[in-house]
Amino acid sequence: MHGEFPKELLAKARAYANRAVMTLDDAAMDKVFQRTRLYDGKTEELNIRWVLYHMLEHFSGHYGQILMLRHLYRDRNGRA
Repeated sequence: MHGEFPKELLAKARAYANRAVMTLDDAAMDKVFQRTRLYDGKTEELNIRWVLYHMLEHFSGHYGQILMLRHLYRDRNGRA
């Protein structure tokens, strides 16, 4: 595993998300759209605020995964 590779990918994703979010105004935050869930076919209405919250959940989860892998790697290789 390349030590900096996952962090670099996460940094690129965050930079892309930041650029996209900076284009949103208050009206865009309330824009509602429909999405059909893949696993059950249910249609739901969401807004951009939900999308941003969902992105935050994903970034947090992936960052936690990266930290866990780094700890496991250090432990496996006898590093403190």
